[in-house]
Amino acid sequence: MSARALSVSVSVVALLVASAALSAEPRQLVKDGLPKSGLSLSADGTRVAFLMDRADQIGDDVCVADVATGKMTNLTARLKEAPYTDNFFIPQLTPDGKTVVYVQGNELWSVAADGSAAPQSLTDGEGVDWILMAPRRGGVVFSSSRALSLADLEKPAPKGVAGVVMTKLCLYDLAAKKVSMLTRDWVADGEKAQLMPDGRLVTVGGYPDKQDGYSNRFITAIDDKGKRTKTSMGPVFSFEPAYLNGGSTLVVIDQVLKGDDFVYPLVTWDFATKKRGTLDITLPKGQMVSWMWSVPDFKSIVMAVGKEGEGYDIYRFDPASKTPVRLTEKKFASCYGGSITPDGKKLLFVGSLPAVKGEEVWVLDL
Repeated sequence: MSARALSVSVSVVALLVASAALSAEPRQLVKDGLPKSGLSLSADGTRVAFLMDRADQIGDDVCVADVATGKMTNLTARLKEAPYTDNFFIPQLTPDGKTVVYVQGNELWSVAADGSAAPQSLTDGEGVDWILMAPRRGGVVFSSSRALSLADLEKPAPKGVAGVVMTKLCLYDLAAKKVSMLTRDWVADGEKAQLMPDGRLVTVGGYPDKQDGYSNRFITAIDDKGKRTKTSMGPVFSFEPAYLNGGSTLVVIDQVLKGDDFVYPLVTWDFATKKRGTLDITLPKGQMVSWMWSVPDFKSIVMAVGKEGEGYDIYRFDPASKTPVRLTEKKFASCYGGSITPDGKKLLFVGSLPAVKGEEVWVLDL
């Protein structure tokens, strides 16, 4: 099915009628503290890792919570000072769930997920900007801003690139404990990469250009062998993509100026036909899709829909039924990050309730 064939038009009335089909209300998984930025779910869906503000200190602690019980373990509490991490550096659980890899001081660190061992440094001088666990690649994909040397470059190398600081993608092999480069002649944008179900790494980046240097940006897919497929989709408003049609269709949120106002359409890329399309969902006036999550069967997506300052509701959208279904009565002041468990039964996300200070980890039964 092409991306264009996915196009649907859903009336506001149908969207509101669908509100009657609610699932169980979300429950707070972590109730004390302030989770930061996002969550990393273990491969079996039983543990979730995140950053937590350390009281009265600059810096965050790396924490893990049990999805079933909510029991939280602070993995870096024993440190005299909190690791100086960053909102974008979401700690990543290894596939076996036994280790958490995180960023401290622009380097990779790891710590036992049960808190039984102290953190240890994995890299030195790599200038790590962002990380993502890549099980099929056997390690952690990260973006690096360290200066390139001649040994880093492909031949023929882009003219004048040696010694230049630019962002590139690297892989830290967990078994071999070595770093290798995934891209040399190509610039990647940190915090903007996701894994497709077949292991392709989808990211935003650019190639050398005689006129514009590295200023051009395109969504690009990189397979396990390093082959890159450049799409006709430029940078989009929000690169937290979801997938449909078994993973063959990429869905992202774009930003387009329409008259005097911006609109935020859901645009698609079909990897089979190499065509761009849209999911033309008519939402209540002034509302937009602010975040999306992939359901593991990739036949539907879960979305946060609303408007900043007015709150967000959570919906499920299935192109086959052509009707978004509202999943919650509870309206959130913020709702983002996280993922759906591998069995497709639970959504974990970071959210806050209106008039409540701070954000928490929430679980919604799907």
